[in-house]
Amino acid sequence: SDAFDYDLGSLDDQDEGYGFSSSWEVDQMNGSVTIAEGSLEYPETKSSGNRVIIELNEEEESKGVRRYLDQAFVTGQELWLSVLMQPIILADGGFWLRPNDNQAIAIGKRWGSNIGIDNNGTSLNMQQGETYRLVARYQLKADETVVHLWVNRNKDFTEENFDATKTVGPISEIE
Repeated sequence: SDAFDYDLGSLDDQDEGYGFSSSWEVDQMNGSVTIAEGSLEYPETKSSGNRVIIELNEEEESKGVRRYLDQAFVTGQELWLSVLMQPIILADGGFWLRPNDNQAIAIGKRWGSNIGIDNNGTSLNMQQGETYRLVARYQLKADETVVHLWVNRNKDFTEENFDATKTVGPISEIE
């Protein structure tokens, strides 16, 4: 629900966006995070506003940005997360969306080109220049957290049709 409709250039100190409680936090090492003109599209799905570009200087270090939700998701609730991703340059290393910085429930590109939930992969591999739609459901149960991931789907987000799933110990809050 964030349109990314900011001025082109740095992402630092951009504090707009519906549903978020603070500005973007950008790691100050190894590369840049910028806003680039143009939205990403997948059939029947188009992002609004511009896009975020993350570029690394070297492979050994990571680079990231963080946003915080206005209201946390807690035990007994579900969080749905969708993202359009496009690798401009495809290399080894991962690219993750990590709720609460928790790698065990992160969705994205695994080492190499495989798409998955952390170490639970799918049969799908990213190709350079292609756009991918990832949709994840996080079920925060009292005794466990269940994550389902669908890749390149516009409909039918049922448990019978997921591309990857992972169950971890209980996570009481995602913020």
